[in-house]
Amino acid sequence: MIKYRFQGAGLIAGLVVGSSSIAPLFCRYPKGCIAKIPITLDSINHQQRGGQMGTFESTDFGVSQMDRDTLDRIALNGGTLGAIGYSYATNSVTPPPRHGYGFAWIDRRGMGNHGRLVLVPRSDRAAEYLRQGKVKIFMEDYDLSYQEADALYSATQGVERGLESAVLDYAIETRDCVYAWAHFPFEDHRVRVWLAEWSMPETSLSVPRIFAVAEIMRNWRHG
Repeated sequence: MIKYRFQGAGLIAGLVVGSSSIAPLFCRYPKGCIAKIPITLDSINHQQRGGQMGTFESTDFGVSQMDRDTLDRIALNGGTLGAIGYSYATNSVTPPPRHGYGFAWIDRRGMGNHGRLVLVPRSDRAAEYLRQGKVKIFMEDYDLSYQEADALYSATQGVERGLESAVLDYAIETRDCVYAWAHFPFEDHRVRVWLAEWSMPETSLSVPRIFAVAEIMRNWRHG
């Protein structure tokens, strides 16, 4: 079996030599992706063949080299530094605070190699830049007025998982179900029963994420 390693970005090609055929494997990785990824039949089909996958490495999307102006621009554009999706990059390391900003991994889906690295405020200045950016994104993504988007952002503050895409999507989808959310079972955790009793839209969200939506809706309603 032949395997290739590649340093840097660009086209990765390999040849897997079998007993009767040679199969080309091609995989294009974006700039900045993890280097030295072995492209072999075993790494592609490791579960069936028991092969070893490539080396997993943590990533911070270059945060350690970013100046304050760069972080400000990212904040004003929604605050997402980058995303990984079932790749060789991992979310195992959260960068230390920098220029008044902190960092957090969200949308992990319970995996070590999935999620988005986002900015979180560690100063009043950073908080204002992030608020402006999120309000703009909410207006664009959910067709909200400035006042509605600002109120939604305020409602997510302090809510664990409150800025995850799926949580926000369900909050928007059910924002007219005011009376149902007013009767959400915060105390007895009978969430699935509540969903059925109030004929809420079907959702694949986990119970903790439904609780996050409920908190957002409570804050939004009372904001």
